[in-house]
Amino acid sequence: MGSARLNATQLAAWFSRRQPQPAGVYAATEPIEALAAYFIEEGALEGVAGDVAFAQSIIETGWF
Repeated sequence: MGSARLNATQLAAWFSRRQPQPAGVYAATEPIEALAAYFIEEGALEGVAGDVAFAQSIIETGWF
């Protein structure tokens, strides 16, 4: 709970630069930039740290 410390651009950049790259292919139907923005925007509306929720979703989905 709380405010995000990173913005959507920072999250997408981190995701794209992550080394080593995880196995498999990015399979989400939205571009990573849009997905990161959704987490930040929706998190702000709900009082949830969108950057933390984004990171948690990576863990839960195996890098989408």
